[in-house]
Amino acid sequence: MRRLDDPAALDEAVELLRRAVSAVSANHPDHCGWLVNLSIAFRLRFGRLGDPADLDATVAAAREAAAAASAGAPFRPGVLSALGNALQTRFGRSDDMADIDDAITALQEAVALAVGPPDRERYLTNLGLAHQARFGRTDDPADIDAAVSAHRSSATGRTDPGRLNNLSTALQIRTRRYCGTADLDEAVTAGRSAVECAGSPHPERPGFLSTLGLALKARFDESRDPADLDEAVTTHRDALTATPARHPFRPHLLSNYAEMLRARGEGTVSVLDIAAAQHDGGEFAFLSACKSATAGIDLLDESVSLATALHYVGWRHVVGTLWSVWDADAARITQGVYRRLGNRTSHPAGPGLDPSAAAAALHHTLREYRSRDHYDREPSRWAPFIHSGP
Repeated sequence: MRRLDDPAALDEAVELLRRAVSAVSANHPDHCGWLVNLSIAFRLRFGRLGDPADLDATVAAAREAAAAASAGAPFRPGVLSALGNALQTRFGRSDDMADIDDAITALQEAVALAVGPPDRERYLTNLGLAHQARFGRTDDPADIDAAVSAHRSSATGRTDPGRLNNLSTALQIRTRRYCGTADLDEAVTAGRSAVECAGSPHPERPGFLSTLGLALKARFDESRDPADLDEAVTTHRDALTATPARHPFRPHLLSNYAEMLRARGEGTVSVLDIAAAQHDGGEFAFLSACKSATAGIDLLDESVSLATALHYVGWRHVVGTLWSVWDADAARITQGVYRRLGNRTSHPAGPGLDPSAAAAALHHTLREYRSRDHYDREPSRWAPFIHSGP
């Protein structure tokens, strides 16, 4: 097997699947399955190369498969789930509400047609993620309620760490919307269960630890119980220990860890605290948390922010924020920057992430963002993001 992040292998997979689909009639028993596989191949190639044409091809192949799958076909729920995933992926790039609305409709039908586990739980997970994505755009409470319900149903067995982690995340989002403490207790419980189910060697364990830590910190903000904050610090330290120094998720963990230390230290995080996280620096860090590039006011000519602290311990390019930012804005701008960094092919190491283009990637992402939905009249949504570095 060749690696799925190999562009040549992805090109070959797309071409072979195209030939397979073209070589048989719509009545062939494998026609729908090959269309779904073609849709997935286009989606993987988009994730690697970022060509918008692949996103459109992903949706087109999935729609063709759904149209060909008869109402009583046993594989129709899987085809509808693939269509929902394709549409949700394109929504993440296009921000077109029709895509996420159609995705939810397809996934709701997939859940309704599923005969039982494990497929139904998988479709419920996809449906919950789609409702979360739409909530991030519309702030409609019905969507986050639907997301929690879907994730709760998918995690009934309490044995899948990913589904438990999704439930904890959705509950935390709803807590921010409703300010409810009951959701926080359940979020902590689900987060702990995710970490326990994952075990030490699980590749996603650092992410599960981070989700648990954020739930504990949110509960501390409500209850002021120092035990919650102590555990939040410990879980983030464990997450950092389990994450390689140059892993792209590590800057986010560092940002969260600094926030935990700040809360426990009553407002102070030193450069030594950051350096104590045991990392040897890196090329690029995106700190999308609020005020990550804002320093104190006591020593204006010597102030150090989280962003400058990362420079001090070895990170070359750092993107931070000057004031509080909306979660949805931070997510979309982060996605846009990474997409542009990943699209470049002129880097000496070949196609892949090119950190040296970080400043240009942020500039073009913010220009594109300003043109959406009249955001040029709301500079508070994009102006906080700044780049520092060579």
